[in-house]
Amino acid sequence: MGYTFRGMDLAIESGRLAALAVIHAKAAGDFSARGLSFYKSLLDASFVLRDLEHYRGMPALMDSHLIYDTLPGLACDVLGGMFTVDGYQPKRLLGTVTDAALGAGSLAELAALGYRAVRVL
Repeated sequence: MGYTFRGMDLAIESGRLAALAVIHAKAAGDFSARGLSFYKSLLDASFVLRDLEHYRGMPALMDSHLIYDTLPGLACDVLGGMFTVDGYQPKRLLGTVTDAALGAGSLAELAALGYRAVRVL
């Protein structure tokens, strides 16, 4: 879905479709490759292959060290800046985000990650 790792739902649905294909093959008395090709037709019509194709770039995106090393701290810095009450007037959100991003490391790396994320999602 772009915000969670998926797999169980895809496995359940592909298994359900495989069972339908076997039932169809049994009813037709045809367990040949041609008879079982109905499974591919069912997969093509389902969300399984569409979703796998849509999110095919997600593993490479999630392989970025920034996802695990940098973004959690960046999120904490932004939220801390938004919700800390210290007697001073808080910065506007853009200033809070900019300060956190500058403190997180390479803006070019963060921008590249953001670009890749938008393309994948």
